Amino acid sequence: MPFQVGKRPFRYWNQKGKIISINTMKTSFDRYIYIGFILFGFYELLAKHAAGDAVTFMGIALAFDPFDQSKPWKERPTWQKAVLIIHLSVVAALFGYMIGSSGDIKQGIIDGWQGK
Repeated sequence: MPFQVGKRPFRYWNQKGKIISINTMKTSFDRYIYIGFILFGFYELLAKHAAGDAVTFMGIALAFDPFDQSKPWKERPTWQKAVLIIHLSVVAALFGYMIGSSGDIKQGIIDGWQGK
């Protein structure tokens, strides 16, 4: 049974295999939650200098699509796709920075090459 959150309907199949949808939650809270997680992520990154927490909050923000969720990806305007792809790339870059700036990774690679 597919389970969807936000403006998307809850969908399930009846015994005959027909999809039945129940429309729920027709509010635009997703946009405000998205912005809140983004702002809190920037706060963690810039004020507290915590890349791990920042990447967590910015990654969670991607779950709350701020645009019209009823449109499939192929039907969305290019600028909406660009915003979401840039957001995903920022999250990936922060994750890479968080992993790469750790001294444990560097020491692990050195130990691995030396056969320890």
